[in-house]
Amino acid sequence: MSKEKLIEVKDDLNMISPICYITKSINWLIGKVFNNFKISLMVYLIAYVIAVTVVNIPMLDFTRMQKIYVSVSILGLPLCLFLAYIFIGMVLLALFASNPKTRLSYAIILIVIALFPFMVIAMADTRLLLIFGVYLSAALIVINMIMLPNLAYKYRERLIKHAYLCMPVILSIVAFTWFESSQGFSYGRIDRENFTTSDHQRVVPVSKSGAQGTPFYTCDVFVNFNGYQYEFQDMIIPSNGHIEYIEVRQAVFQHFQLR
Repeated sequence: MSKEKLIEVKDDLNMISPICYITKSINWLIGKVFNNFKISLMVYLIAYVIAVTVVNIPMLDFTRMQKIYVSVSILGLPLCLFLAYIFIGMVLLALFASNPKTRLSYAIILIVIALFPFMVIAMADTRLLLIFGVYLSAALIVINMIMLPNLAYKYRERLIKHAYLCMPVILSIVAFTWFESSQGFSYGRIDRENFTTSDHQRVVPVSKSGAQGTPFYTCDVFVNFNGYQYEFQDMIIPSNGHIEYIEVRQAVFQHFQLR
């Protein structure tokens, strides 16, 4: 890569002040770590050996899973730190990049891979998504992954002129997702005599590493609500296994949860 290209890439990744001073300081510290890689690696290996030794002391009574996590941290921790660095950098560029093209590009990437999927998850207990289940949620995420980048490319010249709106748009999506996932203007309930349950299933979440999470139970619900009948799929049953009513939380949309 020529010197001119390197300067162009560097300029594309610059951020507006005062954020640029903070990010340059952090990158300078990270550069110092890699400039003294042998010393940094030695310190990390010593800390790893100490941690493995401590968790294997019988008197301290660490669980088997805790010992496994510490043992694999020699590879997992650097990978997690690297991914965190990439994600934080992407968020900062989407919000504060001085180059409009860069800000718009990273904003679209952030919306496609993170913000929109989280928004769909927050809306998973709304009426439409409960009726059609996970298939509609997956379809919406896939459609967004295909359509948004294509539309952004098609109208890129217009969007670049309004790249300053990336921050309010992103913050609005985050605020909307937070509100829909946890808040409400009002709360109602559907009593037990107005709905029935069927197809109870035990679900055990499994991470990519193969570790099993805490199991939970789901069921399909047939409900009479405001004179209409609905079939809600895969609603999560309360942890105590006892269902008393359906809570209806009115945010921007109505959310239904078994209680």
